[in-house]
Amino acid sequence: MMNTMEFNGYKAVIQYDPEIEMFRGEFL
Repeated sequence: MMNTMEFNGYKAVIQYDPEIEMFRGEFL
């Protein structure tokens, strides 16, 4: 599952990391 969010005009892909039980974001 891939989620795209926009932070201050920057697009980022948010994905859930089950190992650390947190969401990780990657800027495009």
